[in-house]
Amino acid sequence: MVYGPYKIINKRKRFMVMSADRLLTIASELGLIRANSINGKLPDRNDIRKLLVIRLAYIGDVVMTLPVLAPLRNAFPNAQIHFLTSVNAAPLLRNQPCLDEIIAVQPSWFFKHSAADKPSKIRQLLSNGYDVGFDFRGDIRNIWHCLFRPGIPIRISYSSGGGRLLLTHAVPWCELKHKVEYHLDLLRALGIEAASCDPMIILAEAEIAAARSLLDRIPGCRGESPIMVHPGARLPLKRWPAERFADLIKRVLSERVGPVVLVDSADSVSAQYISSRVPEIINLAGCLTLREMAAVASLARVFVCNDSGPMHIAAAVGTRVVALFGPSRSIETAPRGKGHRVIEADCPFKERCDESECLKGVNGCMSQISVDAVFAHVVRSD
Repeated sequence: MVYGPYKIINKRKRFMVMSADRLLTIASELGLIRANSINGKLPDRNDIRKLLVIRLAYIGDVVMTLPVLAPLRNAFPNAQIHFLTSVNAAPLLRNQPCLDEIIAVQPSWFFKHSAADKPSKIRQLLSNGYDVGFDFRGDIRNIWHCLFRPGIPIRISYSSGGGRLLLTHAVPWCELKHKVEYHLDLLRALGIEAASCDPMIILAEAEIAAARSLLDRIPGCRGESPIMVHPGARLPLKRWPAERFADLIKRVLSERVGPVVLVDSADSVSAQYISSRVPEIINLAGCLTLREMAAVASLARVFVCNDSGPMHIAAAVGTRVVALFGPSRSIETAPRGKGHRVIEADCPFKERCDESECLKGVNGCMSQISVDAVFAHVVRSD
C-alpha cells in the first residue's frame, strides 16, 4: 500500500509512525480493523448536523487553524461546529462566530504530566454523535483517539502523519507551505471553497478597554503605543539569546523610540534575565492571561519575538510583528498579514533540523541575528 510522503523530520518519530502504519495494514488484512476509505465526495452537506474540528497542539498552530472556520460554516450551514483543542489554547477561540462549542483537553500523547487527560476520557467526550471529524494536524494519535475510536463515521485528515487506514478521506501531503494554506488545503481537497485569509482573534471592546486602562496606569505608558517584547519560545533552540534582547531594549530606550513592555510566562528565565539587566523596563511577565496579552498586544506599536505562539497571537490581533527565526521554517510559520518582518540567518542544516537538537551543535542560526538588524526593523515606519 502506498501512503505518500510523511511530513515528519525526526527519524525516531518517522520510524514509529511508519511501523504503526504497517501494523494497521496487517491488522486490516487479518480483519482485525475495518478500513473503510471512501476518498470521494462528502455526503450532502446539508445533512451534516454535527462537525468536529481538531487542532490540539500547539498555541500557534491553533491560531493558524482559525481561517478554516468560515469555510466550514459556509459548507455545512446546518451543522454545529465544535472545536477540540488544548486547555492553553482554548481561550483564543472565544468570540469566534462560526463556533458553537469549544472542547478543551490536555491529551496525554502531547502533554506529559500527571494532570493530562487519558485517551478514554477524550473518547467519552467525543462519543456524542458527530457526523464528520477533521484533524488538521495530520497525526496518527489524533486520528486514532479522536476520530476512529469514538466512531465518527466520516474521518478526514492528511495521511502524512500516519493513520491512512483509519480515515474515510485521506488527503496526501504534497509540499511545504504555510500552515494556514496547509489547513485550508484539507478543505479544498474535498471540494470545499476556502479562500486564503489570515487568522483573526476577536477581542471584545471591554478587553481592549481593560488593556488600555492597564497601560495608562503605568508611568511613561499613558496614551502610548508601546514596543512589546516576548523573548520566549516553546523550544530552546528557537530563542534568540536573552542578552541580545536586553541589548535591543536598552537601545530602544536610550534612543527614546518608546516605552517597552516585557511579556512572557512567570517562570521565563529569559524574562528574568532581561528585567535584571534593564530594570526600567515595564515588566508584565507572568501578569497576564493569554487573552489579556492579546489585548495589550493589540495596542502595541510593534511586537518583537521569536517564532512562537505569542507571535501568531500578535499578528492575529493586527499588530506589526518583528519575528526572529532560527531552526523553524518561515515559509511554514511566518506571521500572517501585512507589515510583518521575518529576520532569519542562513543555515545549511535547516531542511534537516527537527528543532529539538542542533545538528551543528552551536545554535548558530539564532546567534547570527544581530541587534542592529532587529533594531532597524523595530523602528521602521512602514
